[in-house]
Amino acid sequence: MMKQLRIPLVLSLACTAVTRAALTADQEASKARQISGAQIRYDQAVAQEDVDRDIRNAASSTKTGVDNMVAMAQVGLDKAQQQLDEAIAKHDGILAYDERIHTRWAAAEARGTDCCTEEQIARRDRQFRNAIKMEESTRNHESWSRGLRGNAENQYAETNAMKSVADTQAEKTQAQLVASKNGVASAASSIATIEQRWADTEAAQAEVV
Repeated sequence: MMKQLRIPLVLSLACTAVTRAALTADQEASKARQISGAQIRYDQAVAQEDVDRDIRNAASSTKTGVDNMVAMAQVGLDKAQQQLDEAIAKHDGILAYDERIHTRWAAAEARGTDCCTEEQIARRDRQFRNAIKMEESTRNHESWSRGLRGNAENQYAETNAMKSVADTQAEKTQAQLVASKNGVASAASSIATIEQRWADTEAAQAEVV
């Protein structure tokens, strides 16, 4: 009785093995195609991340350079403003001096003729002339200093405009790099998901067989 049963059992196992082998080959081919496609997408995502990192680094370098330019422009503006303040103070001081000597000589003249000798008049005229020269010199220096301050203001405004552009570009490139990194992570996760799905399928088929 055992000999009669053994032959059909062997035939049955052979048929099952052939069927399983055929399905496994088809599934392996499908699995290979899916993983290959996912791997290609992963490689592309990694390459894109490398490109975006280079772009971000270039933008960051530009931003650093512009930030330094802004800092230098601020220093230049501060110095120009300080120089202008000093020039204004000197000019105001000369104007005050000029007013004092005019007031003093006017008061002396009002006191009488004993104060207005030729020597005194000559000294008064020298003081007036010197005051005029000093006022003109300090006025010109103040005007020149205002020009320097204006140039410094323009330079500061230009570098700040450049900074605004550089900041925006740095933010955009950083956001793009983050997106690329997420793309790499997503592609890697896709490969892992495909591999796990096929592992689960193979395990399930092994239990059935």
